[in-house]
Amino acid sequence: MGEKLNLSSSKRLTLVGIIAILLCVLILVVWRLQQYRWVDRSIITGVPCAPPCWQGITPGVTQMDEALEILSNSPYIETGSIKRAGTDISGGCTWRWRSPGRRMQPGLNWQTGIVDTIQMGLTFNLTVQEVTDKFGLPEAVSAVEGGQPEHWYWIIVLHYPSQGVEFKAYTSEFSKDIKPTTEVGAVLLFSPLTMDERIKEIEKGLSSPLPIDYFSDWKGYGDVAELYGGGRQWP
Repeated sequence: MGEKLNLSSSKRLTLVGIIAILLCVLILVVWRLQQYRWVDRSIITGVPCAPPCWQGITPGVTQMDEALEILSNSPYIETGSIKRAGTDISGGCTWRWRSPGRRMQPGLNWQTGIVDTIQMGLTFNLTVQEVTDKFGLPEAVSAVEGGQPEHWYWIIVLHYPSQGVEFKAYTSEFSKDIKPTTEVGAVLLFSPLTMDERIKEIEKGLSSPLPIDYFSDWKGYGDVAELYGGGRQWP
């Protein structure tokens, strides 16, 4: 009788253990699904609008107050995280994603009360190959070394000024190679421009003009410095 009771107790403990494991797996799956629910992939999907429009906000078109209302009602943005700066005429705001973002804090700027630019660190995995598949080959490429001397990497900007969008790609730490799988971690949206107009926009915030070889044509994958120039910051 004692052996039967012990066997029954062992079975119950095993069953309880299995149920506990299944519950943990279920909780993890639900958490993952919830996280995915708050991930905004509209830059690639074009839903509800395609770049340079984002979630109904279009640079050069959308009024500042309308943009702030859209942000306040967005399911992707953490409630109460929107922070304004400047004035209604010239200013901007930042926010926090509900799903953790990377590389760059999201925000937008406005001039004369109209949205001027939208910049965002992405909350999902995106590669250079996926960008070129969707938007075509870049109209120009620029590159600069980022990070710190002990943690350097390359930042490669894929310029699509006629589409009003720029993507920032980041090599792995201590890597000088751009690959199809290289991470794209941030995006900038603005009113469509010619390449010359975009260069002038960039140079507005600089004390001197950009070097003549700062921008390159798309030359494919490989060594960033050899393909796209850009000086090393670190020894």
